[in-house]
Amino acid sequence: MRRLLWLAVLWSLALPVPAQTLLVAMEEADNRPFEYLDDQGNLTGFHTEIVRAVAKALGWEVSFLRMPWGRAQLSLANGKVDAVTYMGKTAERVKYAVFLDGNQLDVERVTLFVRREDAARIRYMPPVTSMMKRWRIGAPHGYFLGQEISDAVAAGLPLDQHAQNQAQLFGMLVAHRIDVAVAEKLALQLVEPEMPDVAAHVAPVTGAVFSGNPMYIAFRNKGDGPQLAKQFAAAYAKWRRGDVYPWLIARFKVYERVPDSFIPK
Repeated sequence: MRRLLWLAVLWSLALPVPAQTLLVAMEEADNRPFEYLDDQGNLTGFHTEIVRAVAKALGWEVSFLRMPWGRAQLSLANGKVDAVTYMGKTAERVKYAVFLDGNQLDVERVTLFVRREDAARIRYMPPVTSMMKRWRIGAPHGYFLGQEISDAVAAGLPLDQHAQNQAQLFGMLVAHRIDVAVAEKLALQLVEPEMPDVAAHVAPVTGAVFSGNPMYIAFRNKGDGPQLAKQFAAAYAKWRRGDVYPWLIARFKVYERVPDSFIPK
């Protein structure tokens, strides 16, 4: 009997272990150069290729689920997906998501944009709260655009957040529905596929660059989410020491967005 039990144990150890399938939600938008569909309809981008490579190093399969940004956040909070890219850390989100320093994907730098015709008239006057009192300022709904902006909103200053993404935000700006837009420093580049002439109508405000916001692959805090986050961070750190990471930085031209501690030596 003991021999049969021992053989059964050996047999179970010899069976193939099912691969972990990592379910990753992301915004269903053209977020070049980070997450987007190429001309052949294939999902790619700096974040996408990082997650694929690290998952492969872990022996995991990965399945990307593209959906509206609000639904992606809700799916993570409900534990229906393992992770979400790319997400900024806020007090509200840490209630349902795990943010590890080792799981940063890039650093998002925020600035202000105005209509080109108003560039000489609307200038940056720190602090940003003074501008929020004077001009109609807008930002995309659900985006974390820096602690300074968040603190100003928490203090009761107005911020129009009807736009669901940065392309809609610039549309509102061009249509004179707002005077100033708060968006990523690279927003003009990111929305160009949807608004090819955006740079002819919209300009960044000189000197209005705020502190960088780390953007993460955030894992659910339910079930094995925290353990998955730790495993991913460890494999990500090891993978960055190879040749592919600097190649991806150059391929997607994201030099300004790489966290300082992640820059290959």
